Amino acid sequence: MRILIGVLAIAACLFLMQTAARVGFSRLITRYALIANSIPAADEAVRLSPSDPDPHRTRAIVFTRLKQPAEAVKSLERATSLRYRDDYLWIELGNAREEVGDTSGALAAMDQAVRWAPHYAHTHWQRGNVLLRMGRTAEAFAELRSAAAANRSYLPGLIDLAWGISRNDL
Repeated sequence: MRILIGVLAIAACLFLMQTAARVGFSRLITRYALIANSIPAADEAVRLSPSDPDPHRTRAIVFTRLKQPAEAVKSLERATSLRYRDDYLWIELGNAREEVGDTSGALAAMDQAVRWAPHYAHTHWQRGNVLLRMGRTAEAFAELRSAAAANRSYLPGLIDLAWGISRNDL
């Protein structure tokens, strides 16, 4: 019995060492992929650690830099499925979807960001900007006011947007 427990403990340690090495190497490759804008490196990081959202996010960043927004959307969709409560990932997905012309998908992603971080100003600010670009001005300014109320650093931007939208008409 002691031998069996010892063998199982050694097997568990070896498994954990291998997993830690794969994740660590994947993180190292993601850093290289970001520095070199290398899709093959990002793909390798995803292959090594497919259930980690960070390599998928890195892959999306590289695709965005290389002007391949449709591929970036796919990677961000995978990343958000792995870490679905991350409001920053949802914002990135919304921005990527908007870049490919999917405004309803962008708004849906921003809605998710607000859902996961309802008291954070940046989620309301990002959602408000998407609504503004969609031409839904009243809804947009409600979100932007909410952001400025939560974080006063957004107030100058809100005033500037209102001034620009009104074409300098008080």
